Amino acid sequence: MRDAVDEVDMVIFGARIDSENATDESNPLIDYCRVKLQGTHDLSHKVCRELNVYFWNKIYRLSIIRKFGIRFPVGVYFEDMKFYYSYAGVAGKVACNPYPAYHYWQHGDSIMAQAACKSFIGMDHLRVVDSLYDFYEKNGLLNKYSSLYEQLFAEYYNLSLQFTPQEMHTDVHRMAYALAVKSGVIHKKRLPQIRLLKGMFMPTMEKFFHWYTDNRECFGVLGRSIYSITYGEKCTVHRMMGKVIKKVPVEEFA
Repeated sequence: MRDAVDEVDMVIFGARIDSENATDESNPLIDYCRVKLQGTHDLSHKVCRELNVYFWNKIYRLSIIRKFGIRFPVGVYFEDMKFYYSYAGVAGKVACNPYPAYHYWQHGDSIMAQAACKSFIGMDHLRVVDSLYDFYEKNGLLNKYSSLYEQLFAEYYNLSLQFTPQEMHTDVHRMAYALAVKSGVIHKKRLPQIRLLKGMFMPTMEKFFHWYTDNRECFGVLGRSIYSITYGEKCTVHRMMGKVIKKVPVEEFA
């Protein structure tokens, strides 16, 4: 039994879901929290998506949490998502047991119930995706989970629109565009969300984005530097949104 426990980095089990305001038939949490897998599995892209993101129906390995400094993002809702995908990104195997070992009682005024209403809280969907990108970048996981991150960006962008009032949608689109540029998702032409964002913002970018140079640096006039090129003695440094994305040695220009 000890050997079996040592093989896995996470255990997920089922939950009994009860709510003040929903019947079993109308509560979407019941199906979402149902553990659809059994036994031990590698935490692959596919398996990660088969499991729910909630923190409370899982057991984690503390050494992994400490090693990678996995934390909940501060001051935002939906923080379980960031913790779950961060942990799953660096863990090995998961043991799945459908047995309902946890009883979740959803009050009518719970955080989850509040989050389901249309309000500014809905924009936190994008904030946790942004926080997850920072974790993947810090730990060298962007290439491994690029496809997963694209799916999460599209999904949580839609959720931000779904759970914010119409008058806030302009702000949601702006936040999504900034994150798409920062993460590189803006280049994923197959995502309908990216086509939507480009249709909103690219004409403005093309109209007002100008280049200036003093033979040292190029920058865009949009209130902040979008793309910069700094010429040094040994290399040319390219930055996107302030972050280094490429370094080209001077020898390559000879």
